[in-house]
Amino acid sequence: MEIQVQKIVDMVPAEQIRTITLTKTPAEIKKDGLAAALGELLDNFEASVAANEMTQANLDIATEVPVAFRLETNVINLPLADSNKLYQFFDLDATAAVNVYLIVESEDINVSHLRIDEIAPVDTFLSDQDQVRAQIIQAAQEKWDFLQTVEHPTPEEKAAAEKAEAAKQAAAKPAPKRRTTTRKSPAKKTTARKKAPAKKAATRSTTAAKKAPAKKTTTRSTTAAKKAPAKKTTTAKKTPAARTRAKKTTED
Repeated sequence: MEIQVQKIVDMVPAEQIRTITLTKTPAEIKKDGLAAALGELLDNFEASVAANEMTQANLDIATEVPVAFRLETNVINLPLADSNKLYQFFDLDATAAVNVYLIVESEDINVSHLRIDEIAPVDTFLSDQDQVRAQIIQAAQEKWDFLQTVEHPTPEEKAAAEKAEAAKQAAAKPAPKRRTTTRKSPAKKTTARKKAPAKKAATRSTTAAKKAPAKKTTTRSTTAAKKAPAKKTTTAKKTPAARTRAKKTTED
């Protein structure tokens, strides 16, 4: 079975995918077994696929954490709900072979809450139904058994855990800092004044600091103290000593 990829993209929003849904309670699964519920689902799925219909068959189990087993026909391991992403993998005008996929949805199955496995091409599914059916039931049973081992807290335990987590987060949250609004005064525009040319250092002192010129001290003595000018002492011309004529004493 083959289909043009663009047709799948168009069929999903137009709800042209044949959808089959079967709902079971945990008690019914426990009583009749998962294989019985899957067998019923597979009967409807096979009939639809044999009619060349793109098909989605759901088995919903209403456990505390809901579980959904889903069989889908598609050209790649991508849920039909995400068919608008097919352009990332195919030329939409291309034709591709259709396969059967088993999808398990549950919060406990893995981190993405979804697991998808390719089972077989549609042609193989139709030509070897018994073997492919057994393969599907075995794969689904393994996932179911795993999910039964996941422990879930009671409502009381869950509430206590949530309360403890809230208290832990509140304790770890730092106390809000008190916002103190410091009014920042606008920065003054500092206009750089042109530096005045350095004044030629004047030797004049400022009036306040101007030192009075030293008074020329005139050494005038007072009249009393005035020393009389030294009299010019005229040394009287020594009169030549009277030339004493030595009287020539005539000795008689």
